[in-house]
Amino acid sequence: MASTSLNQNAAFDPSVSPPPPPWPIRRSVLSPFAALASGLALTLALVTLPLPHGSIRFLGGAISALTATLFAAFSRLPIVDRLRLRRGAFDVRDTALLTAAVTTASIAFVTMFGFSSIGFAPGGPSLARVAAIACVTAVGEELLFRGYIQPRLEERWGSRAAVLVTAAIFCAWQLDARQAALGFALGLAFGWSASRARSTRPALVAHAVARTVTALCVAIGAFSL
Repeated sequence: MASTSLNQNAAFDPSVSPPPPPWPIRRSVLSPFAALASGLALTLALVTLPLPHGSIRFLGGAISALTATLFAAFSRLPIVDRLRLRRGAFDVRDTALLTAAVTTASIAFVTMFGFSSIGFAPGGPSLARVAAIACVTAVGEELLFRGYIQPRLEERWGSRAAVLVTAAIFCAWQLDARQAALGFALGLAFGWSASRARSTRPALVAHAVARTVTALCVAIGAFSL
């Protein structure tokens, strides 16, 4: 009887922390892949529609942003915190250096592999439409991958594994073998910056600027291949 009483007292001892429930740990791994599957299913559905390639990219970016926002809305944290949209450790100079590096890499990629590798060609849509498509696509991808998926994986696997896995998924997301190498390299750069800065802002700005500048250069025929 004495031992039973001691065990009962220990069970209700407020100084002893109860073990964490298993569901939040599983959710930190399952929820990003659920978000990815939802976004991918909707994007693949767009491919079957008789739409111009640029429109599919625009809608795909919008779906990515919407998917990340909806899943983040179910978090106990505010959306700006769950998607890491607050100002982080990177200053303007750090963001500018990241932007210059990824823009240079994107332009070099187009120069090597051609216009079609980014979905645009000279004489295509208007410059305003090209800029809108490129910017929305980049913002949507960053909100989904570095804003929602990577932080959730970091909670379970740590920063390094989360950056690698997210970059690999981002690489496969491009659905183009020619973009695989660039997608993985940029995914690592964006993931590293988001992890170090504890903010999605630097990657979001760098990705949006790099994609928009590259697409506009292609649209005005700035490259001579």
